[in-house]
Amino acid sequence: MSSTSTAPSSARPQLTLSLATPANIPRIAHIHAHAFSSDPQFNALFPLGPTPVQIAWHTERHGEALASDRRARIVKAVRDDTGEIVAYGKWIVPPPEGEEEEKKADAPAVPWPEEANIPLWEEFKKGLKESQERIMKGRRHYFLQILATDPAHQGTGAGSRILRWGLDQADAEGLPTYIEATPMGLPIYKRFGWEEAGEIRIGEGGRFRTVVLVREPPKGTTA
Repeated sequence: MSSTSTAPSSARPQLTLSLATPANIPRIAHIHAHAFSSDPQFNALFPLGPTPVQIAWHTERHGEALASDRRARIVKAVRDDTGEIVAYGKWIVPPPEGEEEEKKADAPAVPWPEEANIPLWEEFKKGLKESQERIMKGRRHYFLQILATDPAHQGTGAGSRILRWGLDQADAEGLPTYIEATPMGLPIYKRFGWEEAGEIRIGEGGRFRTVVLVREPPKGTTA
């Protein structure tokens, strides 16, 4: 899931991108919980908002991904002037050529917190999995699973830098990129060349919409 927006800034801060370390995970979890706090679907998934319980859950699951998912790349954007992490993205890189995709367990590695809307989460997770399988059809691809910016640091260009981090690698390999986005995030993703490929509807009457986008590599690059 990805949610970001941009705002004009006459003096954007200098940023440095690097891979996150275990010490960064609590800050990253805080960003995740607050970056989506104005999104109706996210509020339905977490009806109580960005509580300590929710933040602890994000901390545990991001920590687990960092420790055990060898294909996950958690990229942080840090302000040079303050040293503060202002945004992060979680890119899932494809397995090496010729290596089979690892099968993921249906149950979450970190159980849902009790205050979450667990039936809606299960519906959402099922839709995400089925959509990616249907659209990508086993093609090797890069997957931007999460992109989140601290609301206090919107307009710094951090989200765009994290997008470019993964796109440069995908383009170098001649591979497509896949993303699931909130409607709010569509303008920036389309500006980077993603095109709508489907949608996921969950909730009563399909009231919540997640947009699925695919970006093909530039012409002249081959996988």
